[in-house]
Amino acid sequence: MEFDSEIVAYDFYNEYAHSEGFSIRRASYAADKQRVLTSRTFVCCKEGLRKADKRDDLTRNPRRETMTSCGAIMGIKLVKRTGKYSVYRFSEEHNHPLINQEYVHFMPSHRKITSSDEAFLDLTANSGLSPKSAFELMGEQACGRESIRFSKVDQKNYLRTK
Repeated sequence: MEFDSEIVAYDFYNEYAHSEGFSIRRASYAADKQRVLTSRTFVCCKEGLRKADKRDDLTRNPRRETMTSCGAIMGIKLVKRTGKYSVYRFSEEHNHPLINQEYVHFMPSHRKITSSDEAFLDLTANSGLSPKSAFELMGEQACGRESIRFSKVDQKNYLRTK
């Protein structure tokens, strides 16, 4: 399978991850001397393990472990003669339960504020409506808060950038 760019490959794998019930992130990459991306690896968001912290024995309420060394991966490489990226490595082996389709849009790589959502948030902010009220109104229009593809924190971060 070939892709025109790294972004197109990311979007493709992210859509695949959404349909399967997991989230992805960009991992390692390689570039040539002209800083052209020659390879990139996309992994499950649960790939890897947390580093050991020297303050562990001082921690009262440690955070729970979320990384499980998951083996799901997709690697792409640049084919010089075509200028396209080709999949050279793919594994769909997960060592953790996948998320139900009704909750997968809350995973990090799937949370998106669309341009229509941005326009609505701008309109409510300019009209003086509080962010909480705007989020609740948006939830009512979308037939429930579960249908909104972003969180209150995402909304707050978006409004701060304006």
